[in-house]
Amino acid sequence: MLNASLKALIQWAYHVQTIQVIAPGWLDQNHYDVVAKTSTPASNEQLRQMVQTLLADRFKLEFHRDTKEMQAYVVTVAKTGHKLKPSEGEGPIDMKPTGKGLNILFTHVTMAELAEMASSPLDGVVVDQTGLKGAWDFTIDGSFFAMQKPADMQEAIGMMIQVMNEQLGIKVEQKKFPAQVLIVDRAEKIPVEN
Repeated sequence: MLNASLKALIQWAYHVQTIQVIAPGWLDQNHYDVVAKTSTPASNEQLRQMVQTLLADRFKLEFHRDTKEMQAYVVTVAKTGHKLKPSEGEGPIDMKPTGKGLNILFTHVTMAELAEMASSPLDGVVVDQTGLKGAWDFTIDGSFFAMQKPADMQEAIGMMIQVMNEQLGIKVEQKKFPAQVLIVDRAEKIPVEN
């Protein structure tokens, strides 16, 4: 991980969305390079565990969990059904242009990963209530965004919700939701060296 903020490292290691990490401002401002190697291939879950250990050992990270009611986007399958295709085989999440216009092909995406990806442009907690298990493939036509320039953040969020609904068959509703948060109690700005 190169040029990652401590907040981003925490968010990834504990599999929460950025808005769910409550921490002092410097955790978002200071950036670090993390270069590590495993002796054998490791799953994403094993890598997350390793980064959790690194954060505790090197940054002396201490936090506690709490539940906070916050504005959230609840994701369900649209009444017309979803337009996702089950992924064949296994592999990490991948995104690449299809070669047709501004279409982007997403492969091996779980609903948890889709929620995590959507949390940044939607600027909020995204809660997956689709009930869809496993990994999925889908294509998003990016020309929708190229043709319309949003006037403000609220309009951009509306466009994102429209694309998820129309192109993926995923319904997104905004509502108050009790979300788990990580509250950072202590962290060192300068990590312990190797």
